[in-house]
Amino acid sequence: MSVAGTGDGAPPSHPLARAIEDLYAAGTTPRLMIDARRLDVIVPDFLRAKWAERLVIDLDAAYPLDLAMDDAGVHANLAFSGAVTRCTFGWSSIYRVIDRANGRGIMIPAHEPPAELAAELLHASVGPRPGKPALAAVPPTPRDDATPASASDDEAKARRAKFRVIEGG
Repeated sequence: MSVAGTGDGAPPSHPLARAIEDLYAAGTTPRLMIDARRLDVIVPDFLRAKWAERLVIDLDAAYPLDLAMDDAGVHANLAFSGAVTRCTFGWSSIYRVIDRANGRGIMIPAHEPPAELAAELLHASVGPRPGKPALAAVPPTPRDDATPASASDDEAKARRAKFRVIEGG
């Protein structure tokens, strides 16, 4: 990983840069949550249109990212639909850096998430979102021992026969 800083060879001092470096040092994959509508984000147009303020990018070290961080932001070679594109994510467009494996990370107060997501992100850590039903335990239903197991097996096989395999997905 190439990390450029203030011109003196030092890595960028931005808190998000330190968070990304800390996740790499811990052997995990940093996940960036990005508002792709911002001007300091350079990605293919179809990504900007599809994901807008909800763009999620994993900086997986197993891939040849040619990752660089400088005072402007994060720069990486990313593949979308088989085409590799040099992408840039300005620091102000990144509103959360988390560990892909466990979802823990940081959100920088100076980089507020888009207004459309602020409430959603807040409730993601404290419980269900407003308007969404809470999960509840459902007691198991007693098995009707009068129904032979083969009947339910036949029903399951009939249901599975209706599914079709989609190649490449």
